[in-house]
Amino acid sequence: MATGQSLTFGALLRRHRRAAGLTQEELAERARLSVETISGLERGLSRSPHRESIALLADGLGLTPDERKLFDATARRRDDEPAMDSRVPPIIDRTHESGLIDFLLVGKGPPVLLIAGEPGIGKTRLLREAAIRGSASGWAVLQGGCARRGGQAPYAGILEALRLRIASRGPAQVHSDLRRCEWLVRLLPELADAGLAAIPTTAASPEEDRRQVFGAVSRFLTNTAGPAGTLLVLDDLQWAGVDALDLIMAILLSPTATSVRIVGAYRNTELHPTIPLATTLGDLARAGLATQVTVGPLTLEDSRLLLQALLWDNDAAALDLREEVIKRANGVPFFLASYAQGLHDGMGSAPESDNVPWDVAETIRQRIAVLPAAAADVLSAAAAADRTVTRSILMSIVSGPDRTNDRILEALDAACHDRLLESVGFDGYRFTHNVIRDVIWHDLGSATRAALHQQVGEALERESRETAPEVLAYHFGRGGDHAKEILYLERAGDKARTLFANGAAEAFYRELMERLDQFSRPADAARAREKLADILRITARYDEALEVLDRAAQLYRRAGAPSLGYWHVMAQWGRVHARRGTPESGIERIQALLNASHAEEPSAGLAALEITLAELYYVSGHYSEQLTAAERGATFARALHDDRLITQANQWRSTAMLFLGQSDEAIPILKEVMFQSEEIGDLSYHLYALNHVALAYIQRGEFSNSDRYIQRGLETATLRGDAVQMALMTYYRGVLNVYIGDWKVARGAFEHAVALVRQVATAWTSAYPLLGLGHLCLLEGQWDAAGRFLQEAITVADRSGNLQALRNALAPLIERDLLEGRPKVARGRLDRLLDRQNAQEDEGVAQALALLAWTQLEQDELDRAAESASRGEARARADHNQIALVEVLRVRAMLAMRHHHWDEGTALLAEALTHSRNMPNPYQEARVLYLAGVLAFQSAHPEVARPHLEQAVQILTRLGERLYLDHVEQALARLSS
Repeated sequence: MATGQSLTFGALLRRHRRAAGLTQEELAERARLSVETISGLERGLSRSPHRESIALLADGLGLTPDERKLFDATARRRDDEPAMDSRVPPIIDRTHESGLIDFLLVGKGPPVLLIAGEPGIGKTRLLREAAIRGSASGWAVLQGGCARRGGQAPYAGILEALRLRIASRGPAQVHSDLRRCEWLVRLLPELADAGLAAIPTTAASPEEDRRQVFGAVSRFLTNTAGPAGTLLVLDDLQWAGVDALDLIMAILLSPTATSVRIVGAYRNTELHPTIPLATTLGDLARAGLATQVTVGPLTLEDSRLLLQALLWDNDAAALDLREEVIKRANGVPFFLASYAQGLHDGMGSAPESDNVPWDVAETIRQRIAVLPAAAADVLSAAAAADRTVTRSILMSIVSGPDRTNDRILEALDAACHDRLLESVGFDGYRFTHNVIRDVIWHDLGSATRAALHQQVGEALERESRETAPEVLAYHFGRGGDHAKEILYLERAGDKARTLFANGAAEAFYRELMERLDQFSRPADAARAREKLADILRITARYDEALEVLDRAAQLYRRAGAPSLGYWHVMAQWGRVHARRGTPESGIERIQALLNASHAEEPSAGLAALEITLAELYYVSGHYSEQLTAAERGATFARALHDDRLITQANQWRSTAMLFLGQSDEAIPILKEVMFQSEEIGDLSYHLYALNHVALAYIQRGEFSNSDRYIQRGLETATLRGDAVQMALMTYYRGVLNVYIGDWKVARGAFEHAVALVRQVATAWTSAYPLLGLGHLCLLEGQWDAAGRFLQEAITVADRSGNLQALRNALAPLIERDLLEGRPKVARGRLDRLLDRQNAQEDEGVAQALALLAWTQLEQDELDRAAESASRGEARARADHNQIALVEVLRVRAMLAMRHHHWDEGTALLAEALTHSRNMPNPYQEARVLYLAGVLAFQSAHPEVARPHLEQAVQILTRLGERLYLDHVEQALARLSS
């Protein structure tokens, strides 16, 4: 049982000695020191032992390197370090939790320690202990916490920790801390106002902003680190937003994460599946990044020890009164500490209350009652403010004829002395425990609360133009100033959206909608719904987005607003249908709107509708119609000189060209779209362009180029919180690694992509990760798993009308059918594809034609097979599709072999081998080598066949392939027989 207020060297020495089962005499003998020295050190009579003594003691105790590190740091703690306030409750019976803190500080285990428990159980006290021990062990300690009430800024908690750290440092230290952290200004604009950092001049897209900001936070934590690193101490994580938790994950996954440790606390009584922390806890657990400990109540004996330590005046309470206090506290340290403070302040009896476990509220009220008269007003103002409130705000609210500055300062000092408030930084204050604030706030009447909120909002508005809009919206809303609340709610949503804090943005936009509906402002309410729908679309909540947009359209019609707003809503409605995989519903309604418009003059609304129609045609596989609609949209956009609409139209125009076999013309336009969309901050179209450029380079066999665009797309989608696009780009990474021969990485990518699509609603692209994993399972011989994943992919692709995904899911099954002598089954699968409208336009038609030609060959339809192969080759060469070209050349070689045209077959396979090696694509190379071996064997050249087949075996074995390997080994066996 540890009863010290912080870890002293004497306590640590005694702990290690007892753990080793040694007496003082035995340790003295082992360490070659006197018993008096050991006794004096353990009793704290010698705070600074010699370095040699420390080493001897560590040797005698048999400490590990990590234990030595903490042992040495604690022993050499400076004498001039400030002692902990004697009124802070000591640590009682928290040996296990204290040990976990020590492990964290010496680098044992995961980098995050999470402390869970009910309110008042001692979580915050343990955080304080972690800060004390961290500081003593050479860690730079940054502390922050989250607020329960609304108006919480994105990234709350972490920003408080950063601000407090900066405020505690001298100018020279701050400049050093901010080295290469200029993007931190995006989160802390006051740095620019104070001349501490310059605003970045480099133009960047919003997702690049977020990446730079996250990187700047990580670099700041590294720059400001102590000798051991940086310890981030965060309280009340149960109230943290998604954005703050995303930033924590980014910090942990950054290259500098090895120098950062995090200890956080949360109320497990408020943990339920709907709060963001619940998801993050699961992510941390799966990644092995966190240790979690639940703090329980004290035993009866330990409660007595704590109360005795708190009652420094032994006559403060009679024994029977102490026992009553202990009984009511039920082992909750905060209740014990609060009542002990009340006894010292003159409360002579236990409160009468039936509340369980006891009426701590009455204790707090009595503590306030003995303070100066102004203290109650100061505490009420603090309760209305944010988690931390400045002295100037409090003085602005409380000031009046009988509230002079001196009296206010006196009240502040008294509240701090009584441990109701504590000072933070240069001029900040916060409650020492949330329970105190809750009690004070509960006792205020509704009119008083509203007046205080209004006063806080006005004071914050006057104090700084950089005051967070979400804070102002919160205070003005609860103060009854709804005009200002609406103004700041929209600004708060826009700010959160810019920072990709999607959860916070959604909450602000929903609150904004409610207020606008309440005050009958239909056009503004429709605009707010457009913004909300964009967040819902990004987070794959398509049905909700459609419902919100339908309501927005109704509001525009009710408001009698110009058709432009209505058309923009309907364009967004169509985009949701495209992403959802229900393009036909969108095409019908958008086309009807365009037909009914009869507009002779170009307008932004008409351009947006045409562009959306092009996207819907793309999803449905109608590429010629897509090109036509995109060109009409581009014509309108150019007439309007609207760069955003021009960029969007060019995206779908170039994509149509790509899928119609014009990749040379399409790729430069896509790259221009990629650049322009980033410049104007249109991240959806930036991702679309990255997606299609990456796909084009994969098909062309330019894998290094493709990898660059996949990486950029993955970073953008991740920072944006777009799980659907994250899954698609991760799928592309898997495809790329299948081709280059790193199947272990490919499996990890496919499995991660499948996990992502299962977390959100089914989208048009949801089939791709499933088919990628199913195809890899098939190649590796996991037949049952392959069948399950591929069938699921086929079902999803059929439901959404995704011809591309359907073809990719059926292709491996068709190939297996052909290898195993089932051409009729293969033909049945092919007919599902080739009977589809516009199948000949798809970028994948060359590979489909190769499979068709192979099937026809196996059914002895040699003339048709030759025709299909020729068409496939022409298309593959026109598209510069190296993947498809190798497949077509293989099938043409099979046809040559059937006709015993050995020289022609050899030449075709030589070309295929060159293409597969140039990419490089070892799997295709092995399949070409297999066929070349078979050709050589059939043409009576076994000396040529053997090396081809042996090379194929080597490649397939290295890959872990099972689909072809048995066939190749059988061919080798026949060669040897």
